[in-house]
Amino acid sequence: MTGIKNGKHGYQGLIEAAVTISRIFRLDTQCEIVASALERAMPSYIVTMIKVMMPPSRFSREYFAAFTTIFFPWLVGPCEVRESEVDGTREKNVVYIPKCRFLESTNCVGMCTNLCKIPSQKFMQDSLGVSVYMSPSKLPLL
Repeated sequence: MTGIKNGKHGYQGLIEAAVTISRIFRLDTQCEIVASALERAMPSYIVTMIKVMMPPSRFSREYFAAFTTIFFPWLVGPCEVRESEVDGTREKNVVYIPKCRFLESTNCVGMCTNLCKIPSQKFMQDSLGVSVYMSPSKLPLL
């Protein structure tokens, strides 16, 4: 998806590609590479269908949170849905990730920010119309 080839497969191949991208490209280019890969991963008709069928609402926010906890543990590790307040009402719309697998695998908050947080937030907002804010924690000092 990124155009970066390496000898590893699956999750380890993704981590190796992320490390390579972070070493050879400027920060703005890193975000562009990931954004492009996300856009290519979802056909435009699927994106359009999601935007039409799932406009911003309590249902869509809770659905996307639940969807994330089911389909993305391979990338971020175990996660759970938590509540937050939206317009005075409690919703189960927050995805809590106690220890992000990607962050721990790369051991770099900068890679987390430039290769996950920023491009994912932008893709979700621009392509799906879903406002997302990701707040990564810092790695413990070793």
